[in-house]
Amino acid sequence: MKSSVVLKDRVLLLRELRHAGPLVVSVLVVVQLVISCVPALSALAMNNLVGRLLDEAPTAIAFAGLGAVILAGRLAQVWSAPVAYLAAQRVDAARRASLTERAVASEQIGVLEQPRTRELLRVARADPEFWAERTPGTGAAAQLDLIIRWIGVIAAAVVLASFAWWLAPL
Repeated sequence: MKSSVVLKDRVLLLRELRHAGPLVVSVLVVVQLVISCVPALSALAMNNLVGRLLDEAPTAIAFAGLGAVILAGRLAQVWSAPVAYLAAQRVDAARRASLTERAVASEQIGVLEQPRTRELLRVARADPEFWAERTPGTGAAAQLDLIIRWIGVIAAAVVLASFAWWLAPL
């Protein structure tokens, strides 16, 4: 496949998230950003803690910072699945409502009873029939997750480069 086609498909998936609502998408983005940035933030917090231990400085704030990063990451993991599920369900509900409106708007009911039309409606409603099938809502949430995970990878690479620049290209 051409890269422009792949990019277009990814953008179309992301656009479907508009049906989830701004609050749900915002919470999903924040939760996934926290999850993806925990490795980089915990490395920085651990560096702060080790530096304070080596300098024999007070470590209470450093321990609190490391604990806050770990706790925030854990809470974000707990919230991630329900929020992603809610976003996916809202996207799928909007798609099904649109499909229903289009099907009902047909002037001839005979067209809807044709086997080919029924098959197209069954596929378009995007109900998974077995474990490997996914819905457009699930795809949209997964696409957002993929983009945010790359942000986490870049953040981890920046932190790694700040400690050992020669490891960054690896």
